[in-house]
Amino acid sequence: MSTAMATLSTPRDDLVESLEKHNATFTKLLSLIPARFYLPPDQDELDSRWMKNKKRRTGEEIKEHKRKAKADKVSLCRDVQVVMKS
Repeated sequence: MSTAMATLSTPRDDLVESLEKHNATFTKLLSLIPARFYLPPDQDELDSRWMKNKKRRTGEEIKEHKRKAKADKVSLCRDVQVVMKS
């Protein structure tokens, strides 16, 4: 009976040792994965790779572009109405 009790209860030192072994194994596995797969790329690299020939716009630039596009659309509608009335 004493052997059954010994196998069911593990001392704290055995648990710590087991955790350290698992941690070491996990660390070794992580070292096999190249960093480029889990670290985000630099912003410059990201821009050059996916956004060729494009410039990042700020919020104000986007708003200004929308205002200008809307104004151009309204002025175009006015021009068409003037031409149709003439």
